[in-house]
Amino acid sequence: MSTSTEKHRIMTDETGQDIVAALQGLGAAIRNDSIEYGVRFTIGASNSAGERVIRQNGVISAWNITFTRNINNGNANCPFAAYDLFNPALWTDAAGNVFRRFSRFYYLKETIGNYEYIWVCRKQVQPGYRLPKAFLPNWKYVDIAVYEGGTETIDGVTYLNSKSGSTLARSLTRTAAFDRAKAWHSKLGITDLTREFYCITTASEITEIWQPLIYIQLASKNSDAGYYGHTDNSWDESNLIMPGQTDVINGLHGTVANDKLHSFKMLGIENLWGNQWKHVLDITILDYVPYVCDDLQKWTETSTPNTNEAFSAVNYSVTTENGYVKTMGYDAQHPEVILPTAVGGSDATYYADYVWVASGARTVFFGGYLYNGRDCGLSFWYLYSTVGYSYWFIGARLSHRSL
Repeated sequence: MSTSTEKHRIMTDETGQDIVAALQGLGAAIRNDSIEYGVRFTIGASNSAGERVIRQNGVISAWNITFTRNINNGNANCPFAAYDLFNPALWTDAAGNVFRRFSRFYYLKETIGNYEYIWVCRKQVQPGYRLPKAFLPNWKYVDIAVYEGGTETIDGVTYLNSKSGSTLARSLTRTAAFDRAKAWHSKLGITDLTREFYCITTASEITEIWQPLIYIQLASKNSDAGYYGHTDNSWDESNLIMPGQTDVINGLHGTVANDKLHSFKMLGIENLWGNQWKHVLDITILDYVPYVCDDLQKWTETSTPNTNEAFSAVNYSVTTENGYVKTMGYDAQHPEVILPTAVGGSDATYYADYVWVASGARTVFFGGYLYNGRDCGLSFWYLYSTVGYSYWFIGARLSHRSL
C-alpha cells in the first residue's frame, strides 16, 4: 500500500466520523483496487456476529471501522460511505426511475483455518474472485431500484417504477411484474436488449451484491444488527408503506424509527426486506430442487423447469423443513443460488432468518413482509407458494442493466 493510501485509511479508521464527513463533503470516495474488504465468521458457530477484516499483499488484518444505526439522522455520516464499493451512485433513467448504480466489482468466499471469509474488491487480486452473475455477460452497470416497485399507467400501459410517492404495486404475479418492467423498453425506445435491459430482482442481486456488502458492514449475518424494517404490523393491506418514507433520511442507510413499523434503507435502497415480499425472477423450485434461468430474455413462468431448456438444475436440494436457517447450499456452476439447506437456528443465531418450503413447483419470494416479525431479513426466503401466486403483500423491485 502506498504511503498516501495507508495514511488515508488509518485516518478514516481511527478518527471516524470527522474525516468521513469531510470526505463526503468533498464528494470523495476511497478506492484502492489492491485492498480486499471483508468479514469472517467462525465455521460452525451459532453466533451470527463476525469480524471485519482487510487484506493486502496476502496479509489479513482487522478493519477498524464501525457501523452505527442512523435513527432519524442521528448518525448520517456512515464511515462506509467513504469507500466507493459501499457507496453506489444515484442514477435516474429517462423516465424518472431512481436507482442505485453498482459498477463492476468482484467477490470471494473462502475458508481459511476455522473461518469462512467473504471478500469484495474492485479487481481480481487473487484466484477465486468472480464477478456477480448480474453483471454477466458483459454489463458494466447493475442498477437496483431505490424504491419498491410502484405502479404507473401511461397511455394505457402499466409500468413497474421506482419513484417516491408512487402507489405500491401489489397482487403481482412474477410474469406481470417482469412484463411491467420490460414495458420500459418500448416506452424509452430501447431496441437492443444486449446494450440495455430492464427486469426485476434476480438471485445474484441478493446473494452476490446485497449480502456480501451488507454482511461486511454489519459484521453479522443477522439483519437485526442493521434495521428491523417494516416487519411487525397488523395483517392489513392498508398498513403497507408507500415508496419514499426514507427520503428524509440523510446518508446511505437509516430509518425514521427502528420500531418495526417504519421503512429503512441500506446501500441507499429502501426496504431491502420487510413491507412486501419481492419476487425473485430467475429461480423456480421443483420438489425442493432449485432451477435457474441463465438467460433472462428466454425466461418464462413454468411449473416444469425440468423440461424447459431455459432452466438448469442446481446440484443440491433446499431444506424440506420450515424453520430458522442454519446452513446454505452452494453449487460452483450456479454460485448465485445460495438457498437454505438446513434449519435449526433461531431468530438470533446462525442466519437468524426463516425459510418456508413445500413440495411441488414453487415460485421464489425474498425478504418478508409487514407481518413476518423477526423472521424477516437478508436471508429470509419463501419457497412455499405455487407458481403464479399473487396477493396484496406480493410486490417486486425494478432492475436495470447497461453497458
